[in-house]
Amino acid sequence: MPAPTCVDSVSGTRSIWPVYDLDPLTRRRIRYRADRLARVFNLTHEDREDLAHDLAAEVLRAMPRHDPERFPAAAFARGVMDHWYKHTARQLRSRRERGPVFVSLHGRSCQSSAFEDRRSSHVASADLRMDLEPLLRALPRELGELAEQLKSKSVAEIADERGVHRGTVYRHVKQLRELLAPAQSLLC
Repeated sequence: MPAPTCVDSVSGTRSIWPVYDLDPLTRRRIRYRADRLARVFNLTHEDREDLAHDLAAEVLRAMPRHDPERFPAAAFARGVMDHWYKHTARQLRSRRERGPVFVSLHGRSCQSSAFEDRRSSHVASADLRMDLEPLLRALPRELGELAEQLKSKSVAEIADERGVHRGTVYRHVKQLRELLAPAQSLLC
């Protein structure tokens, strides 16, 4: 039996997308999962509504894959909801651990805008190189070589070339940043 199709009320045409109505149990489960995520992650009412709509859309998107001979629609929907819930909780947890993201409208340096394409300014690039050159020469030999390599290679490439673990290179990059951090205020 073919899946039911949607009839547009204005034009009277049939859509190729099948129509699936969510049963009351599935709707309650959607609401429960959205409410639980909102409580656990301290989300606003609007965020809770967005989660409920996202989950309902996910269930409706998955319904064409449902095989009624294998299991009931409610069981299939529950599996989709469980998968979605775990994935969304993981994303929200990761976002919470990273902390809030703030974007300054004033940019990172004193003279530039956040929306300025720094790559297009050859003068600014040359000026920055001239300011950083004495600082880079004053670094310990190993960190100076690392700074030179970072201009053209990724951390993974440097680690492979040196025969060390990436974590070691990242630790050296952190040391390099700590040594150059006071100089950042001088560049403004």
